[in-house]
Amino acid sequence: MGTIIQRLGHVIRSIKGINVEASPTGILVNLPVAKGRRQTVKLTAARVPGDSNGMIVARLVSRVGFADNHTLVRKLLEFNAGRQRYGLCLSMDCDPPAVDAVACVPIDIYDEGLASRLWQDIQEVGRWADNLERQLGGGDDDL
Repeated sequence: MGTIIQRLGHVIRSIKGINVEASPTGILVNLPVAKGRRQTVKLTAARVPGDSNGMIVARLVSRVGFADNHTLVRKLLEFNAGRQRYGLCLSMDCDPPAVDAVACVPIDIYDEGLASRLWQDIQEVGRWADNLERQLGGGDDDL
């Protein structure tokens, strides 16, 4: 799996205006999203525990803001209702807890278009997280 992630990082790194930090287990992609704004998306991959077919899932995460009041947490939970492809979660590794946009997508390691598809997912999660960040009144400097 590490080689898939590293290859993807190498492919994305060749795109002008994109900053990539890659390791065997994940990549951080900082990309332009809108009106001079940038967003960072973290991509990691893991085998699905208990799956005998060796299914791999990519997890894409981008920080949206901080859950510093109960009203915001309630709005976030309401936002999640009925969502299937993307969701919001609380990251408890900071105080106040951070709000992260999260997407999980299955990976077929034999798919010749895998890098292209994951790049599209990275862009989509970055734009989505940035849009939510703006709605919540946050900014890139706040995160």
